[in-house]
Amino acid sequence: MMGGNDVKIYHHPHLTNIDLANTRPVLHVRYMMGTFCIDDDDCGVAYFNEDVEWQTAIEQVIKNKKSILAQMDRESKDLKREKSATEKHQERVEQERNQTEKDAKRLGIQ
Repeated sequence: MMGGNDVKIYHHPHLTNIDLANTRPVLHVRYMMGTFCIDDDDCGVAYFNEDVEWQTAIEQVIKNKKSILAQMDRESKDLKREKSATEKHQERVEQERNQTEKDAKRLGIQ
């Protein structure tokens, strides 16, 4: 197989951080774009965990896709607002520092 795509799904709710290099996915599928799966080199399931828990979890994600995307959008907008507020605060601090330095020079204070 020359090039191609991999889809890996990880479901390990007991872990807080997943080291992708050392953690096995519950599903790993590989496929070639624009080709029919003629043989195993073109596409196939590299790994499938038969545990129903992850399958139920991904089904819930699919069912709640709209609300999950809306929540992600809200969080992204909140993060942008926080970043903007932080940048504005930093600009004010910088302006105050510059003004203080100008005042200090004018008064002969170093």
